[in-house]
Amino acid sequence: MKGFSTKKIVLGGLFMALIFVTTVFTRISLPKGGYFNLGDVFVMISAVFLGRYYGFFVGGVGSAMADLYMGYTYYAPITLIVKGLEAFVVALLLGDKGAKNSIKTAAAVAIGAFIMVAGYFIAEGYILSFVDKNLGLAAAVTNLPFNLVQGCLSGVTAFFLFKVMAKANLLQLDPRDI
Repeated sequence: MKGFSTKKIVLGGLFMALIFVTTVFTRISLPKGGYFNLGDVFVMISAVFLGRYYGFFVGGVGSAMADLYMGYTYYAPITLIVKGLEAFVVALLLGDKGAKNSIKTAAAVAIGAFIMVAGYFIAEGYILSFVDKNLGLAAAVTNLPFNLVQGCLSGVTAFFLFKVMAKANLLQLDPRDI
Protein backbone atom coordinates (compact mmCIF):
# COMPACT_ATOMS: atom_id res chain seq x y z
CA MET A 1 0.00 0.00 0.00
CA LYS A 2 1.68 3.21 -1.15
CA GLY A 3 2.00 5.95 1.47
CA PHE A 4 1.68 3.67 4.50
CA SER A 5 4.82 2.52 6.23
CA THR A 6 5.06 0.47 9.39
CA LYS A 7 6.31 3.59 11.21
CA LYS A 8 3.31 5.63 10.06
CA ILE A 9 0.83 2.94 11.09
CA VAL A 10 2.47 2.57 14.52
CA LEU A 11 2.61 6.34 15.01
CA GLY A 12 -1.04 6.58 13.96
CA GLY A 13 -2.03 3.93 16.49
CA LEU A 14 -0.02 5.70 19.19
CA PHE A 15 -1.71 9.02 18.48
CA MET A 16 -5.16 7.39 18.34
CA ALA A 17 -4.51 5.91 21.77
CA LEU A 18 -3.22 9.25 23.12
CA ILE A 19 -6.30 11.04 21.79
CA PHE A 20 -8.62 8.40 23.24
CA VAL A 21 -6.96 8.29 26.69
CA THR A 22 -6.61 12.07 26.97
CA THR A 23 -10.24 12.56 25.94
CA VAL A 24 -11.56 9.97 28.40
CA PHE A 25 -9.44 10.95 31.40
CA THR A 26 -9.84 14.73 31.09
CA ARG A 27 -13.60 14.52 30.54
CA ILE A 28 -15.90 16.91 32.40
CA SER A 29 -19.60 16.56 31.51
CA LEU A 30 -21.36 19.68 30.23
CA PRO A 31 -24.77 20.89 31.44
CA LYS A 32 -26.60 20.31 28.14
CA GLY A 33 -24.94 17.19 26.73
CA GLY A 34 -21.41 16.55 25.56
CA TYR A 35 -18.27 17.04 27.62
CA PHE A 36 -15.13 19.15 28.00
CA ASN A 37 -11.76 17.44 27.38
CA LEU A 38 -8.20 18.07 26.24
CA GLY A 39 -7.98 15.41 23.53
CA ASP A 40 -7.69 18.19 20.94
CA VAL A 41 -4.06 18.69 22.01
CA PHE A 42 -3.13 15.35 20.46
CA VAL A 43 -5.51 15.81 17.53
CA MET A 44 -3.46 18.88 16.58
CA ILE A 45 -0.08 17.29 17.29
CA SER A 46 -0.95 14.13 15.35
CA ALA A 47 -1.77 16.29 12.34
CA VAL A 48 1.79 17.57 12.11
CA PHE A 49 3.37 14.13 12.37
CA LEU A 50 0.89 12.28 10.16
CA GLY A 51 -0.17 14.85 7.57
CA ARG A 52 -3.62 15.89 6.39
CA TYR A 53 -5.32 12.67 5.37
CA TYR A 54 -3.92 10.26 7.93
CA GLY A 55 -4.23 13.00 10.56
CA PHE A 56 -7.91 13.37 9.63
CA PHE A 57 -8.41 9.63 10.09
CA VAL A 58 -6.45 9.33 13.35
CA GLY A 59 -7.87 12.50 14.95
CA GLY A 60 -11.43 11.65 13.96
CA VAL A 61 -11.38 7.96 14.85
CA GLY A 62 -9.48 8.39 18.14
CA SER A 63 -11.97 11.01 19.31
CA ALA A 64 -15.04 9.14 18.03
CA MET A 65 -13.90 5.98 19.84
CA ALA A 66 -13.84 7.98 23.08
CA ASP A 67 -17.44 9.11 22.41
CA LEU A 68 -18.51 5.51 21.87
CA TYR A 69 -16.69 4.30 24.97
CA MET A 70 -18.27 6.96 27.19
CA GLY A 71 -21.80 6.44 25.87
CA TYR A 72 -22.07 9.53 23.65
CA THR A 73 -22.95 7.37 20.66
CA TYR A 74 -24.89 10.00 18.76
CA TYR A 75 -21.91 12.39 19.00
CA ALA A 76 -19.49 9.89 17.43
CA PRO A 77 -20.24 10.60 13.73
CA ILE A 78 -20.12 14.35 14.37
CA THR A 79 -16.88 13.98 16.34
CA LEU A 80 -15.34 11.90 13.55
CA ILE A 81 -15.95 14.72 11.08
CA VAL A 82 -15.25 17.70 13.36
CA LYS A 83 -12.01 16.37 14.87
CA GLY A 84 -10.93 15.00 11.51
CA LEU A 85 -11.39 18.42 9.92
CA GLU A 86 -9.56 20.03 12.82
CA ALA A 87 -6.53 17.78 12.21
CA PHE A 88 -6.75 18.18 8.43
CA VAL A 89 -6.70 21.98 8.59
CA VAL A 90 -3.91 22.14 11.19
CA ALA A 91 -1.78 19.84 8.99
CA LEU A 92 -2.67 21.82 5.87
CA LEU A 93 -1.68 25.12 7.46
CA LEU A 94 1.53 23.87 9.06
CA GLY A 95 2.74 21.76 6.16
CA ASP A 96 5.21 18.88 6.25
CA LYS A 97 7.84 20.54 8.43
CA GLY A 98 5.21 22.37 10.56
CA ALA A 99 5.29 24.27 13.81
CA LYS A 100 8.60 26.11 13.43
CA ASN A 101 7.14 29.55 12.79
CA SER A 102 5.34 30.83 15.91
CA ILE A 103 2.83 33.00 14.06
CA LYS A 104 1.98 30.24 11.61
CA THR A 105 1.66 27.73 14.47
CA ALA A 106 -0.55 30.05 16.53
CA ALA A 107 -2.79 30.67 13.52
CA ALA A 108 -3.04 26.95 12.74
CA VAL A 109 -4.01 25.91 16.27
CA ALA A 110 -6.43 28.85 16.57
CA ILE A 111 -8.16 27.90 13.32
CA GLY A 112 -8.19 24.24 14.38
CA ALA A 113 -9.82 25.22 17.69
CA PHE A 114 -12.33 27.39 15.83
CA ILE A 115 -13.28 24.44 13.62
CA MET A 116 -13.93 22.34 16.73
CA VAL A 117 -16.04 25.05 18.41
CA ALA A 118 -18.01 25.89 15.27
CA GLY A 119 -18.48 22.22 14.37
CA TYR A 120 -19.98 21.33 17.73
CA PHE A 121 -22.09 24.51 17.81
CA ILE A 122 -23.64 23.61 14.45
CA ALA A 123 -24.02 19.95 15.41
CA GLU A 124 -25.63 20.61 18.80
CA GLY A 125 -27.73 23.47 17.55
CA TYR A 126 -29.11 22.01 14.37
CA ILE A 127 -28.19 18.36 13.73
CA LEU A 128 -28.15 16.47 17.04
CA SER A 129 -31.47 18.00 18.13
CA PHE A 130 -33.13 15.41 15.87
CA VAL A 131 -31.59 12.63 17.98
CA ASP A 132 -31.78 14.15 21.47
CA LYS A 133 -34.51 16.66 22.32
CA ASN A 134 -32.26 18.13 25.06
CA LEU A 135 -30.02 19.46 22.33
CA GLY A 136 -30.81 22.39 20.06
CA LEU A 137 -29.84 26.01 19.77
CA ALA A 138 -30.23 26.62 23.54
CA ALA A 139 -27.88 23.70 24.31
CA ALA A 140 -25.39 24.89 21.71
CA VAL A 141 -25.35 28.37 23.26
CA THR A 142 -25.05 26.91 26.80
CA ASN A 143 -22.10 24.70 25.76
CA LEU A 144 -20.38 27.38 23.68
CA PRO A 145 -18.29 28.88 26.53
CA PHE A 146 -17.09 25.39 27.55
CA ASN A 147 -16.17 24.56 23.96
CA LEU A 148 -14.34 27.88 23.66
CA VAL A 149 -12.34 27.14 26.82
CA GLN A 150 -11.60 23.63 25.53
CA GLY A 151 -10.44 25.00 22.19
CA CYS A 152 -8.31 27.72 23.77
CA LEU A 153 -6.69 25.46 26.39
CA SER A 154 -6.02 22.73 23.83
CA GLY A 155 -4.66 25.23 21.29
CA VAL A 156 -2.34 26.92 23.80
CA THR A 157 -1.12 23.56 25.11
CA ALA A 158 -0.51 22.24 21.58
CA PHE A 159 1.29 25.48 20.66
CA PHE A 160 3.71 25.17 23.59
CA LEU A 161 4.24 21.45 22.95
CA PHE A 162 5.05 22.27 19.31
CA LYS A 163 7.62 24.82 20.51
CA VAL A 164 9.21 22.26 22.88
CA MET A 165 9.29 19.62 20.14
CA ALA A 166 10.83 22.09 17.68
CA LYS A 167 13.57 22.98 20.18
CA ALA A 168 14.25 19.26 20.72
CA ASN A 169 14.42 18.76 16.93
CA LEU A 170 11.51 16.33 17.02
CA LEU A 171 9.83 18.22 14.19
CA GLN A 172 12.81 17.64 11.89
CA LEU A 173 11.38 14.32 10.76
CA ASP A 174 11.28 13.81 7.04
CA PRO A 175 7.70 12.83 6.10
CA ARG A 176 9.13 10.10 3.85
CA ASP A 177 10.63 8.47 6.96
CA ILE A 178 7.24 8.11 8.62
